[in-house]
Amino acid sequence: MNQFEAWNLRLLQNFFPAGSSGGEVFLGATPEELDRIGVDLGGDAGFLKAVREGPSWPLPAKFEDRVRLLVEQRTRTARRGPSYVDPRQLDPGYHPRGQVERSAPTYLPYLAALARAAAASGGDGYYARLRADLALPANWSAQNMGRIVQAWEDLQAWTRATEGAFGTFNVRRLGGFVHVGLPKSQVILTSGDIPAIHALFRSLGIEAGTPLSQAQRARMLAALRVGDHRVSRALAQAAREAAYSGELEAILVAIHETWDGRPTGDGGPRRSCHDEGGDGPAREAALGLYVEGALPWRLQVRFAGGPALQLDGDADVEGWRPRRLQDGEVVLSHVNGPAKEILTCLPFRSELQGVAWRLPRRPIWVLGREGGSLFELWETGLSPYGNVFLLADEQGASVLGEYLERANPRYEEVDTSGLPPGWRMVWLEEQSLTDDQLSLPQVRSTGRICRLVGGTSVTIGGSRHYLHYDLPRVLVSGPTGSVPSCNGVPLRPFPGEPQAPPVEGVPMARPVASFELPDFVEQGGVFSIEVFEQHGPKLPGGTTLRVKDPEALPLEAGSAGYGVDPHGRPIPVSGDGLGTPFDSMNAECQAGTFLEAPEDADLLAHDDSASGSWETNPAARFLDALATARRMSYGRAKALLGRLLSGGNAPVEPWRLLEDLRARGHVELERSGAAPSYVHAAPPALYELPIRIGRSRLYGLAGTIAFAQWRTLGALSLGCKRLVQFSRSKGDPTHAAYLPVLRLQAFFTADELRTRAAQTGIAVLPPMALRMARWSVGMRDVRSGLMANSSPLPPRDEAAGIRVFDAEVGRFKYWRGGFQRPEGQQLLLYEYEDPKVPGSRGYVLAHRQGFSRVHDLRWARWLAVVGSAAAPSQGWREIVPASKGRSGWDVWVPASLRFPAVIERALVLCKGCPPDERQMDAGREDGGRLDLIFARSRHAPGIRVDASTFAGMATGRWLVYEGVPDDVLRVVRGRFKETW
Repeated sequence: MNQFEAWNLRLLQNFFPAGSSGGEVFLGATPEELDRIGVDLGGDAGFLKAVREGPSWPLPAKFEDRVRLLVEQRTRTARRGPSYVDPRQLDPGYHPRGQVERSAPTYLPYLAALARAAAASGGDGYYARLRADLALPANWSAQNMGRIVQAWEDLQAWTRATEGAFGTFNVRRLGGFVHVGLPKSQVILTSGDIPAIHALFRSLGIEAGTPLSQAQRARMLAALRVGDHRVSRALAQAAREAAYSGELEAILVAIHETWDGRPTGDGGPRRSCHDEGGDGPAREAALGLYVEGALPWRLQVRFAGGPALQLDGDADVEGWRPRRLQDGEVVLSHVNGPAKEILTCLPFRSELQGVAWRLPRRPIWVLGREGGSLFELWETGLSPYGNVFLLADEQGASVLGEYLERANPRYEEVDTSGLPPGWRMVWLEEQSLTDDQLSLPQVRSTGRICRLVGGTSVTIGGSRHYLHYDLPRVLVSGPTGSVPSCNGVPLRPFPGEPQAPPVEGVPMARPVASFELPDFVEQGGVFSIEVFEQHGPKLPGGTTLRVKDPEALPLEAGSAGYGVDPHGRPIPVSGDGLGTPFDSMNAECQAGTFLEAPEDADLLAHDDSASGSWETNPAARFLDALATARRMSYGRAKALLGRLLSGGNAPVEPWRLLEDLRARGHVELERSGAAPSYVHAAPPALYELPIRIGRSRLYGLAGTIAFAQWRTLGALSLGCKRLVQFSRSKGDPTHAAYLPVLRLQAFFTADELRTRAAQTGIAVLPPMALRMARWSVGMRDVRSGLMANSSPLPPRDEAAGIRVFDAEVGRFKYWRGGFQRPEGQQLLLYEYEDPKVPGSRGYVLAHRQGFSRVHDLRWARWLAVVGSAAAPSQGWREIVPASKGRSGWDVWVPASLRFPAVIERALVLCKGCPPDERQMDAGREDGGRLDLIFARSRHAPGIRVDASTFAGMATGRWLVYEGVPDDVLRVVRGRFKETW
């Protein structure tokens, strides 16, 4: 699949996804949108390059002739050549089911390029922009454009023939232009229009949570026609044309439906603001109050965290205890005193790990109680059903008093212990508030009574779709007894919801009710969530739930992803699989030697329980989610894994699962310094193992595989046998949490398997272990690179929490001596807390030339271990222990040390499974060699290791990589040779 074909599939899956609800589709291929959906394909620049180069099969030279021929090939009015790639070959969801008119188009990149030019053209004009971007002739203009109208009409015909299964496309013209009006009509809404429309809602006084009235829709359209709310020119122009009023109203309703009433910006619910005492933009935080058993009130804030924040555990950061919510927001609970310590300083601004946030001052806050084991209140809107707290500062207290006297709602005073002097808090009892009672100055008069919270969602076709195995909860804040329904089926209360105990002096307001979704939504589709009074009518403020079709392949099946360079540093790759730019490997590097294994080898074992539990396995579910999302922030990935693990009994920390998946080539970790920042999907691939059992070939599985791909692999049973094993012993209580090992035993050629696997979007690769080992760098190159980038000065003097790596035992220990340069060849590895980014850690390697900042902690540990050991008499030592196994070599390493990323992956690719864990004890030492003895079977043969390197690490956990061929072992050992 070349880049043009990859982009065609990407456009299909993002704008015309399988399982669409039949709504109108606009091909909104703006440069920003192309950057967003195709980051791994080079974004907007990669898109233009792919359009200029075209597909892999021959086409005419002229741009318009190319488009017309692809239209004719789709409908088979022109012959398809043998190299023609139908989209169904890349994603079975686009299978025409024997009907030519249902064949998916292959010309979408060309039409998207026309739409992109409409969004990107400025003063130079549309055609000038198009000619420059696509390298078209200088006289290419309206006459040529007229010959492409056929493609727009064919796209409309295709969506009609498929009966809206992929959405509905309509040929439209914007601005009265016969030809240019077609692409202009597709980009009437850009990603930047969303926050502008949210701001327009607020400026017009439109509230969240209630349906838009016809009068409000008319006011919105009138405001858009003026174009003074920072909306795009295309959107303002569309608002001026009556033909677009219906579509624009539908867009406004959809945007309003998912708006929670708060200001928004890129990446989450926040607003950039400048505090008088600040030094730049900050994220606006929501106010919260909580009680720990008894008053006083304590303060907490909530804001959009984003990937920059790495929260580990509940460690306090400068008096704040951070935690991450399921939707990615961060909560900071102030633990150093009552709420008044912060509330008297409003507006308050602070930072968490370099991310600025700001709590503004308001005269009156509306707070609602949320469920849970802690009594806590959070900012919300003034519900028409009451059951909210009103909090006023010393200036707002008079306004609140006037409101209570004028509107006369039922209320109770609330104890203000812990709040600043002069502040007042009341609880509005549950009641139906009149319009006058809902009129409170500077307060939102209503909040959404039905919200979706938690779960994992991805963007498909511009809409949020949840994953069927990590669905949200439905929160309802209507009157007592309100019952939500999904497509008419009443929902059940969420089981096991903890309840906070009563707090003296505070009314026991009813918390927001939580409900679980019915099982049938797991089949995927679009569902209507409505709320009804108990034995009464429907209430305003429902919402729409979209669930991704579990049978659909990931949006980017078979596409590129992230990988590593020879140093183990993350880089984008071209999609060849296993996170390595295959084409840039040594072309002369052959597959290497093959091991012969007996017919009863454990490689051919199959565990039915491991296979049957694949789709309930937490790690497999995480990979399916990542296959669609393509990347997640490290914090979001850990939060998702935490939720997926919570349903089982395996005591595994999410970061350990992520490290296991990375080591086995299923994901890639992007780092900011030494800390992970993003988790990226890796291209899925079957790779041949360097093992022969009879006449069959064995393959391992790597990359980010989706459930749909897993099921399709199971359909390759003719001539193939799918072998699944637990990756850890069943005696290990964590074995059910880790991803099972998948191997494929094939009884036909690699070419035949490659043809069969093409429909899944999974590549088939030759043996990769030796290639990967030779691809890696060695200790000398790493050391030279660090020395070349050294500084005579250590990190900042204010660096705190310094620890030094104890090379004898392979662990960091606390150090009070500050940063010091060692003497001679010795290397010292330091860990420290970065004072400018609280909670993050930095690493520096000290040597006699100075200090080098560390980005690969594993290589730095090896350098420190080797650099601190005494020099051997022969000038070098063998520091990669190995013993002869049943098939090939077993390679050993202390669990506290581990191999660097690329070398570890090369060893994993030998047998297609993670290393085994062995508990070892130190035995006797003889001639510089130390015996390791199995702790649980002291009479079993152990392994001899270098005493000066591993004596302090001998007793404890060791990792054993089995089935390593001779040539791979030689290369790996060569990477660790160090000359003294």
